[in-house]
Amino acid sequence: MINIKQLSQRYKIYDYNIGLIKATPTDVIFGNFDLCSVHWLKHKYRDRMFADPFILKETDDTLEILAEEALFLGGAATLVKLTVCTKTFSISKEKENTVHKKPSVISVYSSLER
Repeated sequence: MINIKQLSQRYKIYDYNIGLIKATPTDVIFGNFDLCSVHWLKHKYRDRMFADPFILKETDDTLEILAEEALFLGGAATLVKLTVCTKTFSISKEKENTVHKKPSVISVYSSLER
């Protein structure tokens, strides 16, 4: 017999996205920022999600972000480089795929300045 609850959980699509804020790591750790100031990444894709961002480069106009990209109905996730406009928080350049196919979770650590 088919359990509808189990079936719906198995095929549920989660909507992950990247949120950007202007804050230091210390501000984030201690909650010293306004949740209303989060700018969600705007993009045209409806068949995928982006998650686990790591900022590679920041200029006055753009951010280059390394992120996980997963197709809702796809297999393994891939890593992509996104160029994001800091004025509109939208992808300003077509994404660039990296050569690495992600078989499992990759953690990226950055050191905090003291």
